[in-house]
This record gives sequence, structure tokens and C-alpha cells, in this order.
Amino acid sequence: MAVVNNVPAIKFYKYKIDAFDIILPNVKDPVKVDPSHITSMSIEKDFDNNFFPVFKVSVSLNPKVYHSVLDNKLKVKFRIRLQKYVFKQDSTFDFKEDIVNDLFCIYIDEDTPFMDEKNYDEIRKSDIVMSDYTSEYVLYLFKEKDINDTKLIVNKVLKKANMTNTLAYLLGSNGFKNILMAPLDNAVEYDEVLLQPITLLGNLEYLEQQFGFYNEGATIFFDLDYIYIVPRRNACKVWKTNDYKQTVFNLKESGSVAGLGPGCYDDKDGKKFYINVTPNNYTTSNQSVLADHMDGNSMMVINPITASVDKIKSDATQRGDGTYKILINKYNNKLSNSSEKSNINEASSIVSVNFSDFDISAISPNKEFLFIFENKKINTIFGGLYRMSRQYIEFVKQGNEYQIVGNCQLKKPPS
Repeated sequence: MAVVNNVPAIKFYKYKIDAFDIILPNVKDPVKVDPSHITSMSIEKDFDNNFFPVFKVSVSLNPKVYHSVLDNKLKVKFRIRLQKYVFKQDSTFDFKEDIVNDLFCIYIDEDTPFMDEKNYDEIRKSDIVMSDYTSEYVLYLFKEKDINDTKLIVNKVLKKANMTNTLAYLLGSNGFKNILMAPLDNAVEYDEVLLQPITLLGNLEYLEQQFGFYNEGATIFFDLDYIYIVPRRNACKVWKTNDYKQTVFNLKESGSVAGLGPGCYDDKDGKKFYINVTPNNYTTSNQSVLADHMDGNSMMVINPITASVDKIKSDATQRGDGTYKILINKYNNKLSNSSEKSNINEASSIVSVNFSDFDISAISPNKEFLFIFENKKINTIFGGLYRMSRQYIEFVKQGNEYQIVGNCQLKKPPS
């Protein structure tokens, strides 16, 4: 399999903050932060271990405004609108769309009182422009609805329900919209499904453990645009209207002059994104050998309900015959064995890539990701279809605009 060189014309992407408002309780008008005062931003998403992204913003604020945020950190809100601007290859403007347009809350431990009142008042009386009297602060922001409403207690018994009905009720009854849920592998209809008197997030974990959703396990993630419930599979099973299902990574060999430079290519006809990754900007790894030594790649699964023991040998790379670990299937979950085996096997093929100037929608977790290595030997081992595991997006400031740089880790589930 060779690197794809005949791809559509490149597009360029810029990102802009259209609004950054601080809404304080008992204050009539929001504090409008000039976009030029936002010095850096990043978004971190761990799809395998977390439910929410971490949106980090470094911003220059008047100290008194910042301490008003501290004093009201349980009630303060942030209205943020972040937009994507798309330009054609000749640099002419194509279109723009919202990436983020929502209310956020803050999690912060600091409780330091405002100790600079005297200096602040003196500066107000001087000729110094107040907007120049700022300090830089780092804010960690989370979508307010997602954080608040996933804590709601749910206690309900559903009759004659399958997992699709159950998830629809659990999320819909709490007002969640914009949900991308792939068709579930578990289509069993149960006489009763008990939603326990715990939080919505707790019930999502409980349902996955007791009943299971997909053969490979589920990625459940409350992202900034959609709630994703998708299998940990290297195939796109659900998509938005006009969404692309596949992103192709072309990984160049060191010293290669063939093909295209870095950037993102939008194939409207084939409904694919192409991203070129330049040499020295990707690493491949096989974590299975160490994982077998530390924990065990194969499993002895004890089912106390059926009084059975399943011996499951993984296909992961290991030294010798491998190590077995003991697991308890306390819920008699029919999908737990296959999901655990898939999780172990995909550790044999992990790729980390760095790239820049791309469409942020090209790396959404519902997509399938095709890796094509110019080096044929590497391509034989690591080429193929992957799923998104983790990503870190840095917004690099260029005047009042941002270009994005991405680092992603992807895993190759067994076919």
C-alpha cells in the first residue's frame, strides 16, 4: 500500500474567538473580554478514561475581575463562542461555522481574597488605562450542562426495555440533545432494567458493566459539540448530516520528497479528510509485551452466576506463552469477555501523530482513521484502520486568530 498522493486541493483553517463573556451573579451586564487578551487555549480529550474534555484558557484579566470570579466560582458562567474559518487553496474565504457556542463553568481550588484593593484604587485614580492593568490567569472550563446534569440522581425501573431504549430514556429525560449513538450490538430486550438511585454517569457505567453495549466496549464522551456513544471499533458506525466517515493519515518517510506537504485536504467527492504527517512527527509502539509482564494478556474469567470459568487467550504480542490474569464477571455480562480481549489486543498497535493546520472535525471520535505509511515494512505492521483514543489540541495564536496543532494517540483494534 503506497502513500496517497492524488488528493484534492488543500484548504486552510483559522480559528477565532468571537465572544468570551464572564457572567457574574447579581451583575447586570457580563464582563466582555477582548479576544486579544486570550493568550493561549488547548483542549484535551481522553476518550478511553474520561467523560469530559478539558478546555484550558490562559487569559489576561483585571485582577479585580478575576477575584470576582473566585468569590463566585460556584455560580459564575462563561459564554464562549469559538468559530472555524475555512479558506480555499488560493486563500480566498470559503465559509465559517461554530466550533463552540455554549455556557461553561469553572473548577478552581484557589480561595485567595483580593488583597490589592488599595493599589487597584490608586491606579484607577491615575492616568493608567485600566485595561492595561491585567495579570494572566489559567482557567479550566467545562460545559455547564454536562457537568451539572450528569450528577442528577436517576431511579427508575423500565419494563420490556433494551439498552437502546434505556440510554435514550436516561439521556433524553435529563434534557440531553445532540447525541451520536451507534447501533448497539446488545439488542436483547429485558423484562426489567433497573436504573439505580445514583448519578446519570454512574448509571452509564453500571449499564455498560452489567449489560454491555458493544462487542469491543463503548466510548462514552460528552464532547464540546456532541455526546458520543460509539464502539471501540476501527469503523465509523454513526455520523452527522454531511459528515465524513474516514480520515486518512499519510505518514511520510524521512528523506522523502514525494507527495504533498503538511496540511489537511478535503475530499468532498470521496467524503474523506486527508492529513499528511511529515517525518519525525509520528511514533509507533507495541505495549503488549510489557502489559503481559505487568498484568497479563490472557484471562481466566470466573462467572459466579453460571459457576463457569472461561479461559481466553489473547492475540497480543508477548514473550513466551504469556501470563493469565483472573477476572470476575459478576454481572454475567455476555459482552465483557470480547470487550476485554479487544482492549488487550489493540495495545499491540498504537500510533501517536503530530500535525498542524487541519479541520478540527477531521478527528472526531466517531470516525475511522486509515494509516498509510510510505515505508512499506512499517506499513505491513502498523498500516490499516484505527480508532481515536486520546487527543490534545493546542491553539497557536497568530494575531487575533489561531492555528491548531494536534497530537493524537490511536489504537488498532483486531479485525
